[in-house]
Amino acid sequence: MERQQSRISLLILLAVAVAVVGLVVVKSLPKEEAAPARPTPADHPVRQSAAAVAEEPTRHGSGEEALSEKALEPQRDAPASSETPVEDAPAATVQDSPSEPEPKQPPPTGTVPAQPPVEPKPAAPAPAHRGPKQPVEPLPGSKLKDALSSGQPTMADFGAGWCQPCKMMDPVLKAAARKYQGKANIVYVDTDKFPQIARSYKIRAIPTQIFFDAKGQKVSEHIGYWPIEDVARALAAAGVSE
Repeated sequence: MERQQSRISLLILLAVAVAVVGLVVVKSLPKEEAAPARPTPADHPVRQSAAAVAEEPTRHGSGEEALSEKALEPQRDAPASSETPVEDAPAATVQDSPSEPEPKQPPPTGTVPAQPPVEPKPAAPAPAHRGPKQPVEPLPGSKLKDALSSGQPTMADFGAGWCQPCKMMDPVLKAAARKYQGKANIVYVDTDKFPQIARSYKIRAIPTQIFFDAKGQKVSEHIGYWPIEDVARALAAAGVSE
C-alpha cells in the first residue's frame, strides 16, 4: 500500500518537472518576426514624393510642374478611365483674363463678312392696262364745229364714199391726222351724211379741202386730190408749226 502511494507521488512529480522544463524551453526560444504589412497606396514612394512636391511648391517649382509629376504616377490601384489626362486638358490662356480684350480674328479666306439685311424697295405699281393702241383717225363731220372753236388750225375734207378721188384722199387724211396730232384738227365731212354742212360752205365738187386758222377763219381752199406734201404747206400757211 505504501509502495503504491509512492509510485503515484513519483508520477506527479515527474509530470510537474516535465511541465516546468517545457515552459523554460518555450521561453528560451527567439521570438518570430511579424510578416511585413503590404504598403498602402499612400505609402507608395512615388506618391510620397508627389505629396512632398505639392506641399513644397517653392522647392520643386510651380503648381503646373507638380501636376506633371503627379500625372506620371503609375495608376496601379485606380480603375481604367476614359477621361482625358491632365496633360490634354485645355489650359487657361491670356485671352481668358478680363483685363485684356480678346483680339478680333479675321474672317476665313474665301468668305464674305455678313452684311446687314437690305430692305426691299416697294415695287412700282403696274401700269394700268389701256388695251391696244387705237389708230389715229380723222374726226367725223359732226366734230367740225368743235374743231373750229378748239383754238387750233383745222383742215376739213369734203367727200363721199362713191367718189374715187375721195378714196385716194383717205390715206392722206390718216397720215395728216397722225402727223399733226395735238397741233391741228383733221376733219372728214361725208356730204351724203352731212349735206347741210356741205351747202353751208357752198361745196360744188368733191373732194374739196378747206383750211382754217386757230380762230376758225377760212384761210385757203382746194378742189381735187392733194398729196400730203401740199397738205402740209397749206396747214403751215394756216399757222401749224412742224
